[in-house]
Amino acid sequence: MIISLYSTKGGVGKSTTILSIVNAIASANRGSESPESVCVIDADHKQGSLAGFFDERRKRGLPDHSIECRVIEPSDDTPELLYELGEKYDHVIIDLPVQHANYVVLSALQADLVLMPAAMTLVEVNPVRLAMKNMMQIIREHSLPTKVGFVVSRGARIYQFEGRTAKGILRSVQRARFPILK
Repeated sequence: MIISLYSTKGGVGKSTTILSIVNAIASANRGSESPESVCVIDADHKQGSLAGFFDERRKRGLPDHSIECRVIEPSDDTPELLYELGEKYDHVIIDLPVQHANYVVLSALQADLVLMPAAMTLVEVNPVRLAMKNMMQIIREHSLPTKVGFVVSRGARIYQFEGRTAKGILRSVQRARFPILK
């Protein structure tokens, strides 16, 4: 399975969401006779969150649980790289840069699942909602098998802080029939 994390806004929780997914797979792999192989791609390397996390794990001598991290400079070749890695690994998870360049969108659409995280604030949800709408239109037009999901990041804290605004945003996302993942 190829999972892309994509957003047109920075700081929405893409890397944190990836680490949650990786931790879940690592827990399942721990002690398994046939662990699932995972390749995490940090294509948002200017931020350096994922590469830094995996470097720190290696420095501490922690086991990798069949999880590898690669840092790449995204380009027009990135969608093909995802396909090749998808043939080699059970799971490929890519942290895409915050851009709306063609190769970024094509890389996202190469995935089986595109996750788009945002906190329940207008500043974060509106750009994600528009990007998701555009992506779903491309998926429909080209009959792609890609699934797209909206991930609520930092939900409880923001939800409590913004109250009615968060509730209204959540209703708006639900009315648009976007899948919501927590």
